[in-house]
Amino acid sequence: MMKAIGKTQKNYPSIKFHLYSGNAQYVEEQLDQGIFDLGIVTDPVDLSKYDYLKLPTLDTWGVLMKKDSELAKLDTISPKDLLDKPMIISNQEMVKNGISGWLGGNQRALNVVTTYNLFYNAMLMCEENVGYVLTLKNLHNESDESSICFKPLHPPLTLRSHIVWKKYKVFPKAIEIFLEILNEEIKKKQ
Repeated sequence: MMKAIGKTQKNYPSIKFHLYSGNAQYVEEQLDQGIFDLGIVTDPVDLSKYDYLKLPTLDTWGVLMKKDSELAKLDTISPKDLLDKPMIISNQEMVKNGISGWLGGNQRALNVVTTYNLFYNAMLMCEENVGYVLTLKNLHNESDESSICFKPLHPPLTLRSHIVWKKYKVFPKAIEIFLEILNEEIKKKQ
């Protein structure tokens, strides 16, 4: 999607973008109230009231942790690895339901010490050893200097992102141009 924004800006410099971060509930509220024209949401999500484009990339669920933590020695994280650990998880119900399925319907067995609606706060809590963060790989850029690392879940749990808008929405020309460019970029990756 960022490539499509860049291409739009290059070819149509008068088109401006305003990006906001938030969880799926926030994005859906803003779309429903007509405040946002477009939003990005990730599975699991109810798409019944939106038109959407499936973005071509998948993201992987995993656990963010301190590099010196007990689980950092593992290549992947299984449900049993998390049962006695302090967990930081998203406060979105649909995310909780997806994780619950991965846990075999046993989400209550997790020791959830904190919930979050923005990943940045969860990352800061992880850095302060508050707990292990259930999150998506693409939200965290791992570097050698960082005190935290990401380990994927096993069995793997992946999800797809969608760009969504209200059904029957009539767009200004700028958004039509952007969606056309985005569609071209998506087709290149298929």
